[in-house]
Amino acid sequence: MPRFVVKTGPDAGRVIEMRAKSLRFGRSQDSDVVVNDPGVSRNHAMVTEINGLIMLTDFSSNGTFVNNIPISRTVLMDNDEIRMGSTVFVFEDAPSEVGNVSGTECTGLAMPVSSTEEERRDNSTRLLPDFQIGIDAGALKEVYLKLKTVYRILSDIAESSSLRSMLEIFSRAALLALGGERVTCYLWSESAEALREDFKFCSELVSPYTSQLANAPEHFLKEAFNSSEPLLAKWDDHGRFIPEHESPNVVALQLRRDQQAIGVVCIDNPHGRRTFTKDDVDFLQTLIGLVNLRVYQLTQMENLRQEIRSLRQKRADDFTIVCQNERMKEIYQKVAQAAQTDATVLIVGETGTGKELVARSIHALSPRRNKEFVAVNCAAFTETLIESELFGHERGAFTGAYTQRKGKFEQAHGGTIFLDEIGEMSPNVQAKLLRVLEQREIQRVGGEKSIKVDVRIIAATNKNLKEEVRKGNFREDLYYRICVVEIALPPLRERVDEIPALAQHFFEKLRKEHPTTLKKIAPETLEVLKSYPFPGNVRELKNIIERAVVCATGDTLLPQHLGNDILEAARRPSLSALEQKRGESESQPFRAKTLAELEREHILRTVQSVPNKVKAAEILGISRTTLYEKLKEYGIGTEKEEEGHN
Repeated sequence: MPRFVVKTGPDAGRVIEMRAKSLRFGRSQDSDVVVNDPGVSRNHAMVTEINGLIMLTDFSSNGTFVNNIPISRTVLMDNDEIRMGSTVFVFEDAPSEVGNVSGTECTGLAMPVSSTEEERRDNSTRLLPDFQIGIDAGALKEVYLKLKTVYRILSDIAESSSLRSMLEIFSRAALLALGGERVTCYLWSESAEALREDFKFCSELVSPYTSQLANAPEHFLKEAFNSSEPLLAKWDDHGRFIPEHESPNVVALQLRRDQQAIGVVCIDNPHGRRTFTKDDVDFLQTLIGLVNLRVYQLTQMENLRQEIRSLRQKRADDFTIVCQNERMKEIYQKVAQAAQTDATVLIVGETGTGKELVARSIHALSPRRNKEFVAVNCAAFTETLIESELFGHERGAFTGAYTQRKGKFEQAHGGTIFLDEIGEMSPNVQAKLLRVLEQREIQRVGGEKSIKVDVRIIAATNKNLKEEVRKGNFREDLYYRICVVEIALPPLRERVDEIPALAQHFFEKLRKEHPTTLKKIAPETLEVLKSYPFPGNVRELKNIIERAVVCATGDTLLPQHLGNDILEAARRPSLSALEQKRGESESQPFRAKTLAELEREHILRTVQSVPNKVKAAEILGISRTTLYEKLKEYGIGTEKEEEGHN
């Protein structure tokens, strides 16, 4: 029967036998084992028998130590020392756990001789045949100890998150299971291009003489570093280091990360009191294999974390709202306020104004940020398909429905669903959407069961839904359901002051995605962009910048890199500018002008709107000579004007 003997502490000499499947250790009087030690927590630890193994689990705030190593959960082995506070227990395992050990031999698993042909056929498939095997008790005990060590190192390494902690676990297991004297770990230094000792783990036998013991020679360690097979050697009785394969007391193993060597672990017995058998070497290879596997797993996990961080940063960059305009700052403030509630939001604006970006920002700022954001373009599906897309379908609901499928509402459960172009929904789907908003439940196509969903709905449209309601194309009750909070996004032509900041934002982002020599945007390029009307709004601006980044050469993005269509459109006054000019003219009293005055104004504006006088002459429909004569006649073309427009 397993038992715990108090080695040191207030209850020294006390023996606790494990008569139950579990024992709770603590200072509390309700504990199975009351430990009268002020350094022990009220509910400190629990020992549990699981499939013949004794598992120790720590619950304390002060820590539980096995052989001076802090643990959270581990398998106990014979003669382990467990420290709780200042009390040290020694765990003594029972020989009966090893098997039927009697004297120097034990009887293996014996099967009764089959009395029928069927039983004989069954026994022929068993791992052990119908005869007894004599096994040396010491050998069986050693195998048992190694198996428990492997189990322990598996559970301990699974909870390890650093290379150092894994190597310490490996070292402790190697010394305990094999009776080793020293484990030295070396890691490869890229800067020094050599192996450097990271730490040393010694048994009590050699600890007092650690500084006097020589390490394995560098050439031996370097050879082990470059070999995937264990390297064997021996310290002889005179302290000389020699190659040895028959009775080695030195084993060096390669430490790897994703098939790349990163160090060497050397297990040796400098006093030469014990040599390593082939089974010992195989056992050490198994242990280092577990370490290497865990190192690989941790590397992959770190790579995944890095990729997640990168994707999250990229996603954040993709959905950054640039606010330079006072109107947009007010809108973003409204977005932040709406995000803290579950109110349904309707985002209205022209195509390309950034409606999905605003929807994602609301989700990212809301308490649902860690749940799914599911976007659906309602205009991309027919009436029959949009219903299945939103609500899902049961198997056999229609031709081709071979399996059950969850809809977007179920996928967005706990999160946010974004219904883009909601004005394109058919009346039938509008009615079902209204039911979702009112009842918070859906029915799959072909199904009868109502499914509760917890989603926040954000809708968007480029249509005037009030007008659509008046025409009978959109349900009035649905309109008021989705328009709890309305956010109207202005077109880019109404926030010209944001164009330079948006252009710079897209430029910095896109030149990271595409190989380019460009480093900056010329000021005159930004002026051209400010003059362009942007019928496609922010989406078009991003497209223009991306095209320029891909096609341009040099280190500066110049106006000619934008394309002739952009330059031509930028030179033409926009409709809003013409209307504004017309309004200003109409608001002023009429003043009669001579034909000469009108001609002078027209020539002056034409010359100022084009890069050179050749182009101006073409637009005016006169020769360049005639243009120069007119300029001279009207006093246009001073030295200052020539510098600005030639």
